[in-house]
Amino acid sequence: AGVAVASAYMDFRREQTWFCSSEGADLTQDLRFAGVGCDVTTVGPGGVQTRSYPHSWGQHIGGGYELVEDVDLLGHVDGVTGEALALQEADACPSGDWDLIIAPSQLCLQIHESVGHPLELDRVLGGEANYAGTSFATPDGLGRLQYGSPLVNLTADATLPGGVATFGFDDEGVAAQRWPLVQDGILTG
Repeated sequence: AGVAVASAYMDFRREQTWFCSSEGADLTQDLRFAGVGCDVTTVGPGGVQTRSYPHSWGQHIGGGYELVEDVDLLGHVDGVTGEALALQEADACPSGDWDLIIAPSQLCLQIHESVGHPLELDRVLGGEANYAGTSFATPDGLGRLQYGSPLVNLTADATLPGGVATFGFDDEGVAAQRWPLVQDGILTG
C-alpha cells in the first residue's frame, strides 16, 4: 500500500454587495471568506482509502488568511498520511446496533443533511426536488413536527462572527438575525 494522491487547497473569496431599494435603502457590505484543507489517498489491499484534515470538506470561515495559520496544514500532513495508510490494514467495521459518539465534523454534516436541506424554503414549498429532494418539513408542521429528542435545539445565526453564513443584510435588504429552527425537539422555523 502506498500514497496515490496527496492534495491541499486554499480558497479565498470576496463578496461586495450594494443594495438599493425603492423604499430608500442604500446598503453596502464587504464579506471575505477563506477555506483550506488537505487529503491523502492510499491504494492497496484495503482498497482506496482517503483521510482529510481538518474535515473531508476542509475548514471554511468568514475571514481571511488567518485561517491558513490557525489550521496548520503542514503540521498535520504526516498524521493524515499515517491514518490513510493504517486504513489499508484496518479490520472491517462490525455490523450491528451501536451507540455512537459523532465527531463534530460529522455532526455538522448530519445536521446539514437532515436539517439544512429539509428547511430550504424552495424544498419546503415543493418548488425544488432535483438535488436533495423535497421536504417533509412543511409549513403545517411548524410548532408540531417532532424533529428530534426534547434535548435538540438548533438555531440559525447570521450574526455569528467568523461564520460562513454571516452577513450584514440579505438579498432583500433585511438585517442579519438569529432565529430558532428546532426548540426542545420541535420544528419552529
